[in-house]
Order: sequence, then structure tokens, then C-alpha cells
Amino acid sequence: MKIELGAATPEGLKENYPGQFEVGRWLDNIIPFPMQIFIVTTRKKNGLNNAQLNSWGMTAGPGSKPRFLFQDMEYTDTYKLINVTGEFVINLFPKEIRDNAFKTALHYEENIDEVLESGLTPIEGLKTNACRIKECVAHYECKLEWTKPLGNGHVLVCGEIVSASVDEGLLTGDLKEILETADIMFYLKSPIDCKDGWKVSDKYFYGAMSDEIFE
Repeated sequence: MKIELGAATPEGLKENYPGQFEVGRWLDNIIPFPMQIFIVTTRKKNGLNNAQLNSWGMTAGPGSKPRFLFQDMEYTDTYKLINVTGEFVINLFPKEIRDNAFKTALHYEENIDEVLESGLTPIEGLKTNACRIKECVAHYECKLEWTKPLGNGHVLVCGEIVSASVDEGLLTGDLKEILETADIMFYLKSPIDCKDGWKVSDKYFYGAMSDEIFE
């Protein structure tokens, strides 16, 4: 039997904090949809590196002109810097640097290099001035093509991929070996707690391509 949900937030669905279902989408808490986690790097006006943890993104477009699209909020430093510099890098990271990668979700002052402060190593981009992160297993360097407001401060960013780089280990072996070598992380939104009707769980679930799931 199918349960018809519609698009509006169901009556009685309980938030963990005010505005939870404006920042994120309540549908993600009901319909499991794994999202790959990545770090967006940009260059600050003072030349230091800015970094942002994100999981709202995907590749798109034809193979002759690939793009990377991701969602951001208009108030973030990342979005503002992309509009100034016109470029950014998407860094895909393995589970082994999870703790360092998650430090990029913190807020840092303008005079802090956010990649170094997170215990990671910046390396030069091949086609952009934004850095790649050495410990990440793959990178998309992008030039800004357009942005589109989505409402309530949400914005969609589209960049043309002008260069890509990847660890050699992702190019050798069978698929299982490649996935275990990459161990790229993904994310699942906290589920609805079935014991309490429409209450959303406080838990967040992360996994890696090696098939290990952990909280």
C-alpha cells in the first residue's frame, strides 16, 4: 500500500528546532535518499582558503560540457566568495579523514585558513585559483556558470567542470576494490521515529562505499 504524502509538510510533523523543515526538506527524513558528502573550497579575498562541508550536490549536463550543481544558502561565505571569484572546487573525501572533514562545517574568522585549521593539506588547483585538498580522493574544479534562487535563502549553484583529478587507486582493480579504496562517504537524513508518530529522530547516519554504516 502506498501512503500519499503530497508536497506540503504533514500536519503534526514535529520539528527538533524551529525552521528545521525550511533549512532542510522533511521528505528527506521520510524517503531514504543517500547523498554524497563533499567539501567545497573557495579562495578568500585575503588569499586564504575557505572550506564548506556540503551534501547537496551532483554532476549534470552532457559529457562534452559537464557541470556540478549544488545547493547552498545565500548567507554563507562560500556562496558569497563564489560570486566574487567565479570558481570553486568540489573535494570528495574518504571515511578515514571524516573528523578533519567535519571541522570544515565550523565557522572560522576571516584570517584563518580553513583547510589548514581543519588539519588538511591544500594543493594548487590545475585550472582554478581555488585549492584542492590533498587527502581527498577526487576533485572537480569548476567555473561558475549561474546561480538560481530557490526561495527562503536557498540557492542553486551551477559550475562548469573545467578540470578533474583522482587518486590512482580509484582507477585500478575491480569495482569492489575501487569502492573500498575510495571509501567515499555518504549521508542519510535523520529518520522519522516510528515509536512517536511524526517525530523526527535526532540521529544522523553516515556511511562509506565499503558498505560499513555507522552513526
